[in-house]
Amino acid sequence: MIRTATSGCLDRTHRRPKCCRRSLEVRWSIAVTPTRVRFEPSVAACGHAGRSRTATEGRRTVSVGIDHPNFEKIYAEVQQFYARHIQLMDEGRAEEAALTFAEEAFMLSPPKIAEPIRGRAELGARLREAADTLRAEGVRYRRCHTMMTVEPQPDGRLFVRAYVQVVRTRGGESVLHAMCVCEDVLVREDGELKVRERVVTRDDCS
Repeated sequence: MIRTATSGCLDRTHRRPKCCRRSLEVRWSIAVTPTRVRFEPSVAACGHAGRSRTATEGRRTVSVGIDHPNFEKIYAEVQQFYARHIQLMDEGRAEEAALTFAEEAFMLSPPKIAEPIRGRAELGARLREAADTLRAEGVRYRRCHTMMTVEPQPDGRLFVRAYVQVVRTRGGESVLHAMCVCEDVLVREDGELKVRERVVTRDDCS
């Protein structure tokens, strides 16, 4: 049986995290045509010293790319990538999971990750720490990555948006831990897909 549970979130009056000068500001824009709605992430440095600016700004779009000549092949490749990527994380294989991120990757997931994690090495260390903690507590996570949209870009990047359902199991009980929107930018390194940018937004903390 799966039941829902709540976990700690930021107070609603502090729902958007602040970033420091060296953090990243992640902005999104929507370009609408009669046939498509586009998801266009961009990254910029934060403001002047002493100023705090919002680390995340609302992004609620639908991405489509079915007009791309190789869309079916790309979509299948992306599905296979996420199946491997997420299973590695769920199985606690942190070092292998880290290799599915680009060398200069960053990840943001407020409120738990309110400041971006930067670089593959740091991501790998954080994944290892999380895997060891879960193992010690006897907890297993399963992430279900669904409702995925993929938009190929002229420069080869892929904008991917999906729903992620996180199920937490301890002992004989499975609990719906979180519902999230995961928005990634994928790139190729040595011909293989890697996560370059990731922003995860929890429904109960957005």
